[in-house]
Amino acid sequence: MTTLLTTLRQHAPRVTARQFLAAHPGSFIQYYDDTPAKDPAKALSARTFDPGQARRKQRERCAVGFSLQPFGERRIKDDLLCFRTMGVDVDLIAPPARATMTAALIDERKEAYLRSVLAPFPLKPHWLTETRHGFHLLFRVQPLREPKDIAGAQAINRRLVSVLRGDPNAVLLTQLLRVPGTLQFKVPDQPFLCRLLLDNAGTIAPYPLATIRDVLRGREEQSPRTSDAARGSTDRGVPRWQDGLGGVAEGHRNATAASLIGKILRRLPEELWETAGWGGLREWNGRNTVPLPERELRSVFLSIARRERTARRVGPRPLNPSTPCPTRLW
Repeated sequence: MTTLLTTLRQHAPRVTARQFLAAHPGSFIQYYDDTPAKDPAKALSARTFDPGQARRKQRERCAVGFSLQPFGERRIKDDLLCFRTMGVDVDLIAPPARATMTAALIDERKEAYLRSVLAPFPLKPHWLTETRHGFHLLFRVQPLREPKDIAGAQAINRRLVSVLRGDPNAVLLTQLLRVPGTLQFKVPDQPFLCRLLLDNAGTIAPYPLATIRDVLRGREEQSPRTSDAARGSTDRGVPRWQDGLGGVAEGHRNATAASLIGKILRRLPEELWETAGWGGLREWNGRNTVPLPERELRSVFLSIARRERTARRVGPRPLNPSTPCPTRLW
């Protein structure tokens, strides 16, 4: 069966790095050591994109990043020209798991994210870039220049990141994301080509800030955290454990962990809880944007295990013939 990820790759727009950046005038280009060495001597900031310079820096295993917002003389808050792009940096593989994660497993998580998180979201990104461990989502908004409006846009951007399970720390005004069509060197001997999978800039006008705010408010009202945790499902009726298999953002970790381990333990004999159950939960935790501390994760596991152990010991209660049947089944 053809996956959504495969389809996007097969129909990816043929856009060069220079063509992509032409849609982002005023963005700064930043080169930095992309390997674990993080050599600061390789860093270089450029006012414009030079393909020759980019090739030279890539040979040094430097990333090529661009600022989401346009700036004047310097990439600093005081030189910001306007706020025009909301970015979501989605990293589906936690650092501890990257060394052992195969390409096939990474693709599975990417597919799960596309189907369970991005596809159901009412607003389509103007650009979608695939990175080694996830995606970069860009939403173009109508330009904002007043400090009060920019502050409001940043607050909405943080909410957007939360809903789309991105990195909550990647929302600075000076934020950089990778230029599609350039190589990523997180694994130095296995460069990854960051690919532009979607380019909707020519067909979708910039979103008014109010549109994004209203969509986020609607989703937040439809799926308050407390009721989600109580019913064990998302606002789309998908079981929480299934919806969160690819990892979740910080505000959803505990509820998803409880749902997932409950699903696992109910299907396992008790003697396998510690190996298959606990081991599976730890592996899932590595997929989260920010993994839960192990002590907190263990607490969730033990709580659900106690509940399941009690349920097995007590068993189902017999029906009391004098008890009237419910008029509604939940």
